[in-house]
Amino acid sequence: EGEKPRVLVLEDDISAQMLLERIVRPLDIEIEFVAEVGKGIEKLTEKTYHIIIADFHLEGEFNGDAFIEYHQWHAPWIPLILTTTAQPGETVKDRFNVDPKFALFFELPKPWSIEDVHGILETALKAKR
Repeated sequence: EGEKPRVLVLEDDISAQMLLERIVRPLDIEIEFVAEVGKGIEKLTEKTYHIIIADFHLEGEFNGDAFIEYHQWHAPWIPLILTTTAQPGETVKDRFNVDPKFALFFELPKPWSIEDVHGILETALKAKR
């Protein structure tokens, strides 16, 4: 293959960006961060990404719902890992209208652990192929 997997992260919290970068650093993965949905959509039109990690609660012109819809119609072949704080016993999928036939969809509840992040990235990379 030769090409490093490239991950696009939509996250507006700088401390969460720094934590995720530290967790992913030991893996052989290229990671890029944007803080707004509009910038994330722009990046998707410029480069090829192997995984998208998106915080559902983003500020700006578009919100997480808008990004999920964009992903399902314009890049459904890219695994999407949605991060947010779910209520006990609730999954992210329960809260948002994600059509499984459109999306390779995963959830990564906060707070993150190294094991959870590494595991879901590995699962998402396998699902893509």
